Amino acid sequence: MLSRNHKSSSCPENRLISRMIGSPAVAMVTLCLSVLLAAPAALIAQVAPDVVKNPVKAKKLDMMKKPDAAKAADATKKAEADKKAAEEKKAAEEKKAAEEKKAAEEKKAADEKKAADEKKAANITWSLGRPPERLRYPDNPEVLFSVSAGEQEIKNLQVAQSTLQDQATLLQLDASQFNLYNKDGKQASPITIPARSTLALKLKILPTFQTPGTFAGDVSFRVDGKPETQSFKLTVYSRSVCGMTLGGVAIAAGLGLYFLINVWLRRSIAIEDALFPAYQLRDTVAVLQDRLTAARAQTARPLVELGNVLELIDKQLLPAALANYLPAVLISPSSSTTDWLANFRTYLAPISSRAAAMVVLMNSGVQNALGSWAQNQAAVKTALDEIDALALTALNADQAQAQLTPILQTLQAAVTAPHPELTAMLASAPSGVVARFFTMPPDTHTLQVRLMRNVLWIWWLVALIALVSGFYSLVLQNFGFGIGADYIKCFFWGLGFSVAGTQLEQLTQTSVASNFGISIPKA
Repeated sequence: MLSRNHKSSSCPENRLISRMIGSPAVAMVTLCLSVLLAAPAALIAQVAPDVVKNPVKAKKLDMMKKPDAAKAADATKKAEADKKAAEEKKAAEEKKAAEEKKAAEEKKAADEKKAADEKKAANITWSLGRPPERLRYPDNPEVLFSVSAGEQEIKNLQVAQSTLQDQATLLQLDASQFNLYNKDGKQASPITIPARSTLALKLKILPTFQTPGTFAGDVSFRVDGKPETQSFKLTVYSRSVCGMTLGGVAIAAGLGLYFLINVWLRRSIAIEDALFPAYQLRDTVAVLQDRLTAARAQTARPLVELGNVLELIDKQLLPAALANYLPAVLISPSSSTTDWLANFRTYLAPISSRAAAMVVLMNSGVQNALGSWAQNQAAVKTALDEIDALALTALNADQAQAQLTPILQTLQAAVTAPHPELTAMLASAPSGVVARFFTMPPDTHTLQVRLMRNVLWIWWLVALIALVSGFYSLVLQNFGFGIGADYIKCFFWGLGFSVAGTQLEQLTQTSVASNFGISIPKA
């Protein structure tokens, strides 16, 4: 047995251990351990022939070996699991350490970059040239300005912000409505300016911007590597041709409404008021003509002169005759309001006096003589012929009364004895007389073509001056024209235009009578 143990100690493993250790004492200990490990194997080798010969003994031996093998397997698995867990823990710790190291390196790099950028930004200097502060759009949609770089080049120049705003509507013209172009008109993006150089650029408003108004504020620019912006002030006056056209239309509409109210309607009112006394005279003449017709039928006397005078007065009061003395359809702006009133009064006053004389001759003369027709027809016919002759010479009531008195006295003496007193009988106006109003159609035959042409030219000139002056002051001078308030101003400017505002006064019935100074006789 010892010889086998000795042989086992000389196996390659033992010899390797001996060479590795190289110490006699340690070699002895190692030899002992090898003997102990080799003993079970030698024992198995000795009993192996018996096991082969005795199956029962072999089965018992296998049953004894199984628990030991299971324990050894479990121990191996546990050792492997512990080893794996230790490796995973170590790997996790190494990964965490690597991440922390990477984060630290990234932070350090960022800090270094930030410091470099700050240092670089401190060295970047640039400036903007001041362009004109006012811009008319769309007539001139671009503004020229310059950018100068310092010791370092400027990269990626762009519009940062626009504070342009209309104060009336609070609408804005923001940065998205602008584009940068080079001096030749080509869109430049990105824009780089070399160091120690100046570049001319154009700031242009996009054609899609169509909002009218006056936009005032600042336009700011920025560059890479420099957080601070630079800006310049700008005021954009935005308007469109369509908006300006609508402004002119609004002025024309106001002028049209003004003409309708202050010229046409007031002229109609003035004419109707002026015609009222003429209508009253026509009513009086109509009553006298009815009485003259009755007298002719009763006496068979023609009474030609009385009829002719009444017919003449009636013709003088026809609308066609009166139209020549009334204001025309269009009044010259330079004419006075009272001119036509004075002419109309001059025309109507003698007609009124002649009508008053006819009232005296018909009421105090013819009607009084007809009262004596039954007593003395011959004397009445003579008196009627004499009264008829007075129609040619009696021009007013006083003259007619004076000429009529002797005729009535002669008639009274021929008919009866003298009466104590002869009182002139003046018929009062019949009650319920309704003035006849009618719409007078324009009589083109009585209009003077030359005067109408001149008046039309004057009105066209006045309207043209009003339109041009309003368009200039309200539209052209307002470079931000186009908001709703602008159109309202245009309309009321045209409505309030006072070139012909004093040409026709709104006359009343009382004022007509007081201005004319005409007393209307009653039949």
